[in-house]
Amino acid sequence: MTFRSGWALLACSALFVAPTPVPAKSVNLGTIGCVVNGDQGNRPSTEMLLGWLASYAAGWNPKNDYSIAAIGGQSRLFTPQGRSIHPRELADMISRSPTFTGKKRESIWLAVSDAKLGGDKSYATKLAALLGTKVTACSADAYIGPRGLMMCGSRGVFDLAPGSNPGRSMPLGFALGDAGFMMLFCIQKGTGIDPQSMLSSGVAFGLYDDEIADLTERAESNRDAAFRLYQYFWISRRETATAMVWLERAAKQGHSIARFNLAYELLESGDPASRVRAEVLIAELAAEGFAAPDLRAYFQVT
Repeated sequence: MTFRSGWALLACSALFVAPTPVPAKSVNLGTIGCVVNGDQGNRPSTEMLLGWLASYAAGWNPKNDYSIAAIGGQSRLFTPQGRSIHPRELADMISRSPTFTGKKRESIWLAVSDAKLGGDKSYATKLAALLGTKVTACSADAYIGPRGLMMCGSRGVFDLAPGSNPGRSMPLGFALGDAGFMMLFCIQKGTGIDPQSMLSSGVAFGLYDDEIADLTERAESNRDAAFRLYQYFWISRRETATAMVWLERAAKQGHSIARFNLAYELLESGDPASRVRAEVLIAELAAEGFAAPDLRAYFQVT
């Protein structure tokens, strides 16, 4: 996904809150199409899905809120290249934006999956504290579609055998919260939501079983393969421990963004020994000319 301001996809607008637990803007359910999701021969690539997601985000235009749409998962926000963005880095960028003024200073919307995950430790809460501004976000997947659609889905509902892998297939609909409320967009067996109608980061970074097998085989000597597995397990599967295994492997093989993200996670842990290791990684990246903020300054503050 390409951000408008250097690395961020920005839009500004008012968000309609539907009477269901689903925040949404101008949701016209008639525009959500359904497709057969079982034909892997026609499956879209991650690059294609991210292109669609970027175009949808560019069309999400709130009028009264300062809004940001980006790749995210597990209370992390990422650049299109996969680098972690600390809340203070984002706050600094927002503060410098000429459009962050007037009414737009009163409310920020993050169309970023899991940005509200973690309560008072969530990405949204940290950003709100840094800016002194109300920040609204999704606790689970943030779905974006064309024509200004944005909504939070609590849990995807798939028409799949138990334990099977949906890959990059979209769900049939959503189960909202713990109340058992279901919002189904597609009811015909073997279908799912057309990704050209609605998308999330988790769907875009999904992997099919054959792709996982191929990447796993290559990841022993291919840092890009290891990094892609990290993205899959962090963003799509939300399996932190497994994601960290692949992040470590990509970093060990010299993947610069993996090394930066690993330093981020080491500092986030708060462990003194981990901080020492993170500082070594940061110093190495700086010596190599890697363009990124000094994470040590951010974590001294937070």
